[in-house]
Amino acid sequence: MFATVARNSFFIFIARIVDVVSVFILIFLIARYLTAQFGIGTFGQYGFIATLVTFLFSLGYIGISQITIRDVAQTRSRAKRYLTLSLYLRSGLSVILASIILSISVFIRQDSLGLVLAFLMMILAESVSIISVSFLDILIAYELMYYDAIATFIYRLTTLAITVGVIVLNGVLWHIFLAVALAAFAKAVFLGIIYRRTVPQADIATEVPPAPTTGYLIKQSFPLALAFLITQAYMKSGVLLLQALSSEEQVALFYAPLRLLFQFQFIPFALSTALFPIFSRAAKNVRSPENNLFEKQEELSRVFVRAFKFSIILCVPIIVSFLFLARPIILLIFGEKFLPAVSCLQILIISFPVTFLELLMNNFLVSIKQQKLILLCNSLCLVTNLLLNFILIPTYGAIGASWATVGAYIVLFFAVLFFIQKHTGISPLLKTLPKPIIAGIGMIPFLYYAQQHQELISLFILSGISFVVYFVLIILIKGFSAREIEGLKSILKPNNPNPK
Repeated sequence: MFATVARNSFFIFIARIVDVVSVFILIFLIARYLTAQFGIGTFGQYGFIATLVTFLFSLGYIGISQITIRDVAQTRSRAKRYLTLSLYLRSGLSVILASIILSISVFIRQDSLGLVLAFLMMILAESVSIISVSFLDILIAYELMYYDAIATFIYRLTTLAITVGVIVLNGVLWHIFLAVALAAFAKAVFLGIIYRRTVPQADIATEVPPAPTTGYLIKQSFPLALAFLITQAYMKSGVLLLQALSSEEQVALFYAPLRLLFQFQFIPFALSTALFPIFSRAAKNVRSPENNLFEKQEELSRVFVRAFKFSIILCVPIIVSFLFLARPIILLIFGEKFLPAVSCLQILIISFPVTFLELLMNNFLVSIKQQKLILLCNSLCLVTNLLLNFILIPTYGAIGASWATVGAYIVLFFAVLFFIQKHTGISPLLKTLPKPIIAGIGMIPFLYYAQQHQELISLFILSGISFVVYFVLIILIKGFSAREIEGLKSILKPNNPNPK
């Protein structure tokens, strides 16, 4: 069983790595091409269209997938029924969302033929993508995760190849979204074929009563979808409000560094996924049915504090690196016209610890059966983000949106931290900060010299040295005790029922 889990985790990680690398390349190509050919405002249009469509279509990914995977994994004979239900539900949802998006585009005067075609191509791409996920959900329920990596590779390689062709042929904005739509079709066809060839037909030939209904799937999926929609709202509201309250140039300056930082989400995703079963195991049988409070919290608290400290140690060098190397990073990926985005990147990186820790803390709340608190904290974060955006964007543009994002994430962090401490009795976690910060200061001389060098080789070498210095200092100042190191090793041994 452990070998299966390890193998599946490996392929999921590979799929996310392919995603991140290909997105970096695409951002580099698209930002430079659109800015050079049509101006920075066109890249702002690209960012707005991509953000609006993916934000609304995110409803088709979360909730339905989790319920489908859970139930099919338990009863494989329901695979065909769940596939049919999810295809119907997602198809209907696509039609509704497409109508909403096109109405919004006309309302905000994005009604030129080229922009309407761009919206249509992106809508088509997302519609096909969420339909293809219905097939992928069944494959994941059958523990065939490596097809996710293959499908991701096909999708990203096709997108990249067609995008390069569009650039070579001097295409316009909607041609770039056409590349995404064609790649989505390629992925959907592949997953459909694999489903037919791989999922045993004997498993899906019969139904086990009671058969699930569309109403059941909607009811089970709705709370998860709502929580995820709120998360997407506070992550992307800056782009949407900049479009409404400022200019397309300001959208571009905010969207570029924001998209860059989003790509590092695969790190906390992998870490939180690995720690989730450990949290669940530690939380088992520690709830008192009499008073609904935790009585035996020592092990649970110890595991979370170690995970929290480990996360802080991982994210500090990333923060320090971006603070000092924001300018060369922006120049390397986006070009000189995006130099004003350097300040946005330096501001947004302040929120990185929260984005890094959010998944970890959310999984912890789920493990102690306090999922409702996630929805509450996310709602508070969204309200804060909207208020700050409305106050700051009219005067400060992209800089204001960046500070609004940071402020909202800080509120989210302390709200979640408050509930974790309230329900577990964990001592203040901020005591884990000083040693990573001290080690982070040790990186500064190397990053300062790297900042002065425009040569890529010098930049990478000095940056690499700074990371080595950081982790050496962590060891020297005993950022981890011997017992904590043994506890971290237990992450790699999930079969151990009693991690130290």
